[in-house]
Amino acid sequence: MRRGLIICLLLIVAGGLVYANSLSAPFIFDDTRHIIENRGIRSLANLSTVLGDTNRPIVKLSLAVNYAIGELDVTGYHAVNISIHILAALTLFGIVRRTLLTEPLRDRFERSAP
Repeated sequence: MRRGLIICLLLIVAGGLVYANSLSAPFIFDDTRHIIENRGIRSLANLSTVLGDTNRPIVKLSLAVNYAIGELDVTGYHAVNISIHILAALTLFGIVRRTLLTEPLRDRFERSAP
């Protein structure tokens, strides 16, 4: 249990260090269309406007929440993105660890699962 916690903390620190220099990076590629020019994320008052006309409602909702908190301040958008990447890494670690601890694999990988 303790080794798993240490590895999770290392993943969080590594993720933070790897992406820390991107916090002040400007919007690029499709950010102009999806964030800067997107009037549909400017207000959370009408969720049907935010969630309508998209096949990626969670992405659009997260952009709308980011806009509500910091408007076009790029730092908030990058902080959320970094958090999502770190959470994905932790999720992958958990899935792999639990898979290695299943009955067919436990005897072989139990000691090295974390």
